[in-house]
Amino acid sequence: KQMTQGPYQIFISYAHTDLDGRLVSAGEIDSFVDSVIDQGATDKFQLELTSFLDRNDMRGLWLEFIRDKLHESTIFMPILTPKYFMREMCINELATFVAQALESKTIKCIIPIEWDPIGDADIKRHDFNVDAYNYLTKYQVFDATSDKKRDKLALAFNCAKDIFRNIED
Repeated sequence: KQMTQGPYQIFISYAHTDLDGRLVSAGEIDSFVDSVIDQGATDKFQLELTSFLDRNDMRGLWLEFIRDKLHESTIFMPILTPKYFMREMCINELATFVAQALESKTIKCIIPIEWDPIGDADIKRHDFNVDAYNYLTKYQVFDATSDKKRDKLALAFNCAKDIFRNIED
């Protein structure tokens, strides 16, 4: 079946420090993103979506590679946790995507996913980037804090719908 729109690349931005097995695993993120891609490919949306998920530490030429991937991406999907807003690399990815989007002739969108609740105590920490938090939460933030598989599938559908809506506008 021919997709009517795409391919659009989703850049997954997350705090590598969350990959401690307790909060989030790369497999969980992969599974969720695969669900978004599958939902986007349905007859309803007919979107061809791909994704980029970095699993390496940022050093040297790797930073240039990340900038290139951000430039190629149409969709920026930050996985929001308290640690996300404390990691300089996450904030740099967000700032780079936004700067590139402002210069781009291509439609780009941000689809924030709240993976772990962010509370007042997190926001008050000295190393928490409140500006980035306020910027991202002005968008519709999708709540993925539920462990129920059915909820994650519904969330994936809603993310695909939001991507479709942003691209259509």
